[in-house]
Amino acid sequence: MVTNYSIIIPHKNSIELLERLLNSIPVRDDIQIIIIDDNSDRSKVDINNMPCKNRKSVEYIFLTKEDSNGAGRARNIGLKYAKGKWLLFADADDFYTEKISYILNKYANDNVTDIVYLNAQTYYSDGNVGILPCNRYINNYLKHKPYSKEVLKFNLWTPWTRMVKRELVEKYNIKYEEVTLSNDTVFCLLCSKYSRVI
Repeated sequence: MVTNYSIIIPHKNSIELLERLLNSIPVRDDIQIIIIDDNSDRSKVDINNMPCKNRKSVEYIFLTKEDSNGAGRARNIGLKYAKGKWLLFADADDFYTEKISYILNKYANDNVTDIVYLNAQTYYSDGNVGILPCNRYINNYLKHKPYSKEVLKFNLWTPWTRMVKRELVEKYNIKYEEVTLSNDTVFCLLCSKYSRVI
């Protein structure tokens, strides 16, 4: 079976949220899920009983204290193991809505598009939902507003708002910065820079 999608997830000390994320990913033969555990505290995380560990598509990579260096390094390690035509990135506290199945079906055989930008929302513990700016950028682009393509491509700096062709990332050797904060900004901007069809 062809692997169409590799979903790369850095994780540290948040088992319940990771389980919610994994349960939101459709069970499909064409998905590879790579979880890079960034040296979780063993008093909080039982690495022998990780969520969905027995699910065929789920792969765990456990980093030691020496290997650990934040989400940027974890994602770079995930990139080394990715086999999918498309790359998706999620943090352990993210989750997908049921609409992800539509996206996965639509782009499984797409050989033209470089990046698919995704709508996103914030779900608060009090039940409220916050709309993020990325949705406005996407809507403006779809309405062909002036400069909307540039705004969309260069104002979204988060990896979980996009699906990127692995071929693009490999061709230009795009990596995450291995720094404490904003490790994803340059990766996202370079993917946008080199993309032709969005």
